[in-house]
Amino acid sequence: MVLKRLFQLMKLFRQKFDDGSTTKTVEGVGKFTVAADGTVTFVPEPNYVGTAPAVTVVREDVNGNKASATYTPTVTPIAITPTNKVSGDIQNVPQTQIPTFELSNDKTAKITSKKLVDPATGQPYR
Repeated sequence: MVLKRLFQLMKLFRQKFDDGSTTKTVEGVGKFTVAADGTVTFVPEPNYVGTAPAVTVVREDVNGNKASATYTPTVTPIAITPTNKVSGDIQNVPQTQIPTFELSNDKTAKITSKKLVDPATGQPYR
């Protein structure tokens, strides 16, 4: 009986968005979720950069009193910083080197592709 009442109280204090939902998707921007403890998580679309629209989180107590607060996430772009490499040797000797790329702003992002381009034109070699 005590556990049942505790569960009912937990449901009453659960955090929700102002429309009563616990998830919101903003097309082209990302997805918001709010946990029972009030933690709001925003997962941006892969190419989204900027300040997302604010979401309002509402908490209601057992007496029906409501309080609300907003959450506004900002997504900054990831900058890829290249480091050029050079090599040199005599005729007829193969040369190798690995240009490197660092991701600033976010260590969780990954570089998913690399291609060889002509530095004069910016066009890929074929």
